[in-house]
This record gives sequence, structure tokens and C-alpha cells, in this order.
Amino acid sequence: MSASTAPSWLRHPQRLPWRRLLLLLHRWSGITLGLYILFVSLTGSVLIYRNELYAIFIPLETGFGAAGMQAVSTLIALHENFLLGPAGRTLNGAGAIAVLLLALSGLVLWWPGIARWRRSLHLARKVSWRRTVWDLHSMIGIWSAGFILVFA
Repeated sequence: MSASTAPSWLRHPQRLPWRRLLLLLHRWSGITLGLYILFVSLTGSVLIYRNELYAIFIPLETGFGAAGMQAVSTLIALHENFLLGPAGRTLNGAGAIAVLLLALSGLVLWWPGIARWRRSLHLARKVSWRRTVWDLHSMIGIWSAGFILVFA
């Protein structure tokens, strides 16, 4: 299919009437979900070393060692279910679905049209700082979209 015979939304997605609403939803849900992603990422990063942490605290079975073991167990529960049990696991699942939807909406918003999609894969030079930030967000988003979808 050539660019001239493609449907209008493939050639000029910026002209879609619902794009502004999607952009607004993407922006505010991204800001909100950014805090969730940061929290889950930080706790998950610490938990990568859970075996090493347990190895440190096991020889110290009384006092500080027991408290350390409890701290690691609490961190695991915090990461998996926000210390809320099954309800927290459901909440964490909802957060993952929201991140998935955020990534998908980002892909839709990223699409610049058939004629310009290659240009959106790298940073433009000598443009305003706002355009640089937009291009940087778009470029990082598209290059990391596969990873984000898998992690979500």
C-alpha cells in the first residue's frame, strides 16, 4: 500500500478528533503511574539481592538478624501486594494492566504517519527544548516499548 492510498489515519494521525483526549489521558495517567512504576522498580531492584540479604542475616539469627530477615520478608510482601494480601495482589495486577494500556496508548500517539515514521526514531538537532523533550520521550518510548509491554 503506498502512502497516497493509505487511509487518512495512517497518513495524518495528528488530525484524528480523539487524539487530543488520548494525549491528555496518556499524560496524566503517565504521571500517576510513574509513581507506581518507580515504587515497584525500586522494591524489585532491592529484591534482586534477596538471597544475599538472607545470607547476611541467617548467621545472626537473634536480634538484628531476625529483624533483618523480617525486613526482607516485609519488603517482598510490599513489592508483591503492598502489604494488603490478596487485595494488594489484585491492585498490583490492575497497575500492570494500566501500565500496559499506557504503553499501548503511547504507541498510538507516537505514530507520526507513513511518511514520517523513520524520522521519529532519532533525535532532531537544533530544535527548541520543548521539541527536544518531546522527541526524546517519543524516541525512548518507541525503543523501549517492547520491554515495557513485557514487564507490564
